[in-house]
Amino acid sequence: MQKSTLKKWSARIAACTVVVASAVLVPVATAQAAIPGVFSVCNNGTNFTLQADLPPTGFRQGWSSHILNRGQCAMVILGTGYNQSVRLEIENSGGRFKNFGGFTFPTAKGVHVNVRGSFESPIRARS
Repeated sequence: MQKSTLKKWSARIAACTVVVASAVLVPVATAQAAIPGVFSVCNNGTNFTLQADLPPTGFRQGWSSHILNRGQCAMVILGTGYNQSVRLEIENSGGRFKNFGGFTFPTAKGVHVNVRGSFESPIRARS
C-alpha cells in the first residue's frame, strides 16, 4: 500500500475506535460520583418524569432542571463554600405529582442523585 492510502485507513480506524468507545462510555455516565461544587441528577425511573429544584440560597440564584425523562441527566456548577437545599418532584403520565427527596448538601463535596424505581415507590440514591 502507498503511504497516503495507509494514512487514510489509519485515520478511519482511529475514528471508528473513538465512535465505538463513546458508545460504550455514554451509559456509564448515570453512575457517576459526586464532583466538588457540582449538583447532578439522573432519572432512571420506570414511569415518571423528574424535576430537581435548587432554591435560592442567600444571594445565589435558584436553579431548576428541565423535565427529565427516563435516561436523561442534568447538572449545574454551583461553586463551593455553602450548603444547598434540593427538592425533587416526579410526575406520572396521568399528571399526578409527588414531592420527595428533599435534602441539603455541602457544595464543597457536591452531590450526584440517581432517581429510580416507579412512581409508586421512587428510590433516591446519592453519592
